[in-house]
Amino acid sequence: MEAEQSRAPYYIKFHIGDYIRDCEELSLMQHGAYLRLMLWYYSTGKPIPNQPDRIYRRVHATSAEERSAVDFVLCEFFKLEGLNWVHKRIEQELTDWNAFSTAQSERRKKANKINVSISTSVKPALNQRSTNQNQNHITTKSQVPDQPWFKSNDGIASKAKELNMKPNSGESYSQLCSRIFQHLKAKA
Repeated sequence: MEAEQSRAPYYIKFHIGDYIRDCEELSLMQHGAYLRLMLWYYSTGKPIPNQPDRIYRRVHATSAEERSAVDFVLCEFFKLEGLNWVHKRIEQELTDWNAFSTAQSERRKKANKINVSISTSVKPALNQRSTNQNQNHITTKSQVPDQPWFKSNDGIASKAKELNMKPNSGESYSQLCSRIFQHLKAKA
């Protein structure tokens, strides 16, 4: 059973133009209350519970004037649905975040499966002789080019050695990875 993914994003989009347009008439104290309420909502990924004392504590509204600002903002920008204050825009942003996060998680899982299958299928044969078709000379698979990253014992370096693929002059690790994947894809 997979753990349920959190709705809370680790960053938020803050549309400055939208905020200024929608909050143009707020006082400084109301701006502070609104920002604190939005950050609470985003950080938990959940609507704000309709518990006034808890809300005041959470946003640090200690005076009557600060509590009045919180009440105004809740009534102006949030909608009371059942036992919670819901914000339409934040709900949409959280839905978008979760769709993005889920898609990213699936991409990571697929990439991990590919990396695991490549690294576990590698069985390099030491000193096996083969002809390098690009340079028309004999090399051994145990020879390692002069790129320091190629000397590592990871799956990509091993797979490159198995396929007798050496990095081209100045080729980066990611470029070699891409070339190996293209080669494997063409063979499949």
